[in-house]
Amino acid sequence: MSQSLGTSIIDKPSEEEDFPFPVSIVTTDFKNFKNDSQSIDQFLYKNHRFTSLDVLIKELRQLSSSLNQSLLDIVNHDYTDFIELGKSINGGDELINSISEDLKQFKIQLHQYDDKFNQMDTELATTLSIRQHLIELKSIAKLQLLLHDQIEMFDRLTKEELNLASLQKITATYLSIISVDKHLQNLIDDELPQSKLQQQYLNGKVTSVIMEFKGYMRSLLGDVKSKRITEPNLVTQILNIQNML
Repeated sequence: MSQSLGTSIIDKPSEEEDFPFPVSIVTTDFKNFKNDSQSIDQFLYKNHRFTSLDVLIKELRQLSSSLNQSLLDIVNHDYTDFIELGKSINGGDELINSISEDLKQFKIQLHQYDDKFNQMDTELATTLSIRQHLIELKSIAKLQLLLHDQIEMFDRLTKEELNLASLQKITATYLSIISVDKHLQNLIDDELPQSKLQQQYLNGKVTSVIMEFKGYMRSLLGDVKSKRITEPNLVTQILNIQNML
């Protein structure tokens, strides 16, 4: 430090001072320096260049001694706290190990619950899929029963005496049969194939109803043309149905 201080004095031109009195070193002078010897040399040159090296070394030694004593006083004053801190640190390993073990067990439980929830989610999805499948089967069964009842009603109506009311019922039943059959065909796919009832009975009956109704209407239209049916309202209804077909 002396060599550095001497170099700084030689390199830097002297400044004029009106009252170049030496200044003593105090503890707070070094609080902003952190192992930066160059900054310390510059600080000493700037603030203590009029102090002799012997005095400066003596003051620095006194300052070091004072700081060491202050540190001892602090330790002695807070000795009990230091002991308690050491004890708490010594027991901290067991506490950390205990907490670490608890965390490991908690992590294992979390994985177990996660697996359980994933399994429940899969089972729930399967159950909902089966439920949806059953609902669709139930809807198909109801439509098939409805279609069967309407086909039987159509057969009965075509055997009744012809009048305006019976013709309207026959036509409404025929249109309902066509609509229900179309809805059934839309519901059927690879996962919901046609039942034996529909394959062996309903499909054939629907085709028969279509052919029978069209033949029935052609017969009625022939009766209108041949004047065998002359009731105005009935004739108008027959012509409207024929146009619709």
